[in-house]
Amino acid sequence: MTNVEGGNGGDGSAVRQIGYLAILAGTIFAIRPSASPKSLVAFTWPMLLALA
Repeated sequence: MTNVEGGNGGDGSAVRQIGYLAILAGTIFAIRPSASPKSLVAFTWPMLLALA
């Protein structure tokens, strides 16, 4: 974390954000279901309801 004087610290690195999106895409690709789309959901519906 960096602290920028004047409060202009909201600027993000576009390269870093693209890298994060690439990691996210790779993770989603890696965990794709091999048998059926039903296996995308690792939790039962009551657990998802409780988490929501």
